[in-house]
Amino acid sequence: MKKVVMKIGNVFRDRYSPSCACGLVFLFLAACGEKDGSSSNPYDRPHNPAQAVEIKSVSPVSGGMGAKVIIAGSNFGNDTAGVQLYFNQKKALILNIQDNAIYALVPRQPGDFSTVKVVINDRETLLDGMQFQYFIRAVVTTVSGKLNVSESVDGPALQATYTRPVIPCAKKDGSLVFIADDWGGNKVRMLSVKDNMVTTVIDGLSSPWQMAFNPTEDRLYVVEREQANRPILFYALSQKTNWVQREIYYDQIGEDGNYVAGNMPTAGLAADDTYVYMMSREKLIRIHQTTKKVEALSGVLLPGSWNYPIFNKRDRKLYVVTYDESRVYRLDPYYIPEGRTTPWITMNEMEHIAGMSPGAAREGNGKNIRFGYIEISDFDEEGNLYIPDDYNHVIWKLDPELNGTIIAGTIGTAFYKDGDPLEAQFNYPYGVSVTRDGLIYVGDQGNKLVRCIAIQ
Repeated sequence: MKKVVMKIGNVFRDRYSPSCACGLVFLFLAACGEKDGSSSNPYDRPHNPAQAVEIKSVSPVSGGMGAKVIIAGSNFGNDTAGVQLYFNQKKALILNIQDNAIYALVPRQPGDFSTVKVVINDRETLLDGMQFQYFIRAVVTTVSGKLNVSESVDGPALQATYTRPVIPCAKKDGSLVFIADDWGGNKVRMLSVKDNMVTTVIDGLSSPWQMAFNPTEDRLYVVEREQANRPILFYALSQKTNWVQREIYYDQIGEDGNYVAGNMPTAGLAADDTYVYMMSREKLIRIHQTTKKVEALSGVLLPGSWNYPIFNKRDRKLYVVTYDESRVYRLDPYYIPEGRTTPWITMNEMEHIAGMSPGAAREGNGKNIRFGYIEISDFDEEGNLYIPDDYNHVIWKLDPELNGTIIAGTIGTAFYKDGDPLEAQFNYPYGVSVTRDGLIYVGDQGNKLVRCIAIQ
């Protein structure tokens, strides 16, 4: 078996060559009864809290996300609800259990080497003298559209076409991906992964752009890039109506007698569990999802740039990706300064955390990173921010320590190629959306495709 090691950003990827297409057969460590049922399983017994738990081994000792493993030991019991299994700090899915063995699936990216831990009744037991080695598996694939075909036609995923598929917005379970189909299409399209079909849910929009779900993901908020339809602010699509009916959120008159949003050109939209946030060249506003009250949260912020907010549920902050500046900022949308009773943000509260002026790609940390022109981004479950760079034709990863690395694309090459992420090619990628399992959907607008990066 030939082993190939490849570097993706700042992580190493291990894979096995396709020439060895053999699989592993897992034998669950059970003392099974005879076919006639004359004997029972002696290991089908509950955990004994008066005795210690012992972990003897993990088998196999290496694999990737979803690999099936057996944890051998003693006094695990027979109740899956009462046992937790961890690879480092990542919780594994337990499929079955008996007193001398746990049958489970490896969680996503627990680290290059993992310490195996079993927790029963808040008591931890570690596997000593052995660690599990995790192998990164990475690939870029085309999931929808026809290369360089600029039409807006529904149908099977790889037969459907787009005029300009700029921004995807995926449900966290990966079941549905909504795509803003800009320009001639002016539609929101829906890719059903289960049915492998693309359908149009709403059309007749003025350049549909950034989208965001509410936390329960039964409502999708959609903003138009320009302000032509003011006082309309954005639309809400509901799962209850199969996503095809739009509810309109309108601008409102403020205390000064003027519209709160007014004619500010708005392309950016994000949502937390209470508010929808809108932002672009002028100011930041918020709209209550239930009462629909519209409030200004700032005066002029970041003028002269298209600004895209993204809500990070881990720290409950808004991160703002600026197109013209090619920077990333962070702010607290609930910050109330002294002397006020409601939130208000100035540039003093806008923390510049990454990026400098735009140009040729340069990996680094924080403000030493050089992006090209960056667009609509998304967070994964661990707080990593994935950023499309339509100038350098690559996808970046900005981790919580602000290390910026390129995870997919060929720097400076605007073309089309699937396969290994660092050999893959994009053509002006505009937006990304990340599922809970780490699938990164990309709006590859230059190629008229929806692509997917899987790094698991």
